[in-house]
Amino acid sequence: MDLTLGIWILFAVILFFFIVWISYQYIKDKRNKRKLRVQMVEFNKNATVYAYELCVKMNELFALNNKTLSEFVPSIGKYSMGEINKHTRNIMLAIYKSPEYVEFIRNSAAEDNETLRLFVAIDENFKALRDLNANLWDKKASIFTGFFNKNIDNLRNRVEKYNQTEIDSLLRDENIIREQMQEVYYNEFEKHEQTQQIDSN
Repeated sequence: MDLTLGIWILFAVILFFFIVWISYQYIKDKRNKRKLRVQMVEFNKNATVYAYELCVKMNELFALNNKTLSEFVPSIGKYSMGEINKHTRNIMLAIYKSPEYVEFIRNSAAEDNETLRLFVAIDENFKALRDLNANLWDKKASIFTGFFNKNIDNLRNRVEKYNQTEIDSLLRDENIIREQMQEVYYNEFEKHEQTQQIDSN
């Protein structure tokens, strides 16, 4: 009889530790998924901000390039056409090789398909312009240059949406905290009332 009781106790202890281990793994998995989800949202936000800044930079590059080309005078101008194309290409290559461009645009792991398609389109348009001489942008690549201008508002709205989402999350958290404090406050008063009722009896 004592041997069976010992076996049952051993079995209960093993079962207890197994349940604790399963619970620990479940909680750990939930926590890791939450961290991954937060990291993905942060990545998408940073990628969207970078894409917005890239579109603004590209529009500024188009404006500066057009200004330089309008001031171009063959043979006696400040810069030769080859220099204008070379310098513009160097700027484009520096952006293309930057860690931010590689991480956020070229190797994007965007959360939703629409954002991923936008980043792929940004990359394709950027490469098309990079491989074309800057003096031909207005004539042969107006679709590509227009793409960056067209997407500024779209990306700005996405950035504002991310910022608004963060603000909304903070407000919800603040409301939850307020509700918890109200609950603690009212519970404390209820305890005090119950104590007074017991004392009066």
